[in-house]
Amino acid sequence: AIGMFECRYCLHLFTMTSATTRRSAPLLETAAITATITAAFALTLHICSVRRDRRLAEAKLAQLNEQRMAERTGRIRAEVKLRTLMKNESGSNASSSNKKGNLLQSQDGTDDMDNRLVCIGKVVSPFTKRMGCPRQGALVPNARGYIQLSIPEQTVEGMDSYSHAWIIFAFHANTDRPDSAKTKIRPPRAPKGTKVGMLATRSPHRPNNIGLSLVKIVRVD
Repeated sequence: AIGMFECRYCLHLFTMTSATTRRSAPLLETAAITATITAAFALTLHICSVRRDRRLAEAKLAQLNEQRMAERTGRIRAEVKLRTLMKNESGSNASSSNKKGNLLQSQDGTDDMDNRLVCIGKVVSPFTKRMGCPRQGALVPNARGYIQLSIPEQTVEGMDSYSHAWIIFAFHANTDRPDSAKTKIRPPRAPKGTKVGMLATRSPHRPNNIGLSLVKIVRVD
């Protein structure tokens, strides 16, 4: 009798547990769905916040870059204007000295005017700005430039029989001042923070704005 009572009790308990589980299953599913929706909503808010912060950061960066470019453009224009004024003033002083007969004398007593180079031509290149100009001509072998000479053509007769020529030129568009105290620069491809002397690089900013290039002679017109 006791065994039969225990079996009946177990069967009745199992039946009650199964019924309770069936009744609570929809509640569990609803809670799971609610938790999933809440997590998805929170994740969406986080993504929107990150995207908004990114747009604000990009706009701020663009504004700073635009401001930096404007400041750089203004500085370059000011330096060009200053260089032009100094060149005109130097030319007027030299002209007045020549008219008075007071030529500048070097330390050895010779005329300083005799040591000046005379411009005999102008280099015409497809690269009109320093931005985008190749570091070496060998990087763009199909690019062509020419030298427009202002001297009689008889002076270049026979040059077409040579393959190459050395060209001495002046960096006439430099924006630095001749009396600048700057001695070191940071090359574009040097390790971060590395500075070297200006004469150890190809920088056009140097005490004497003179350059030397080896060019290939294609033809002489």
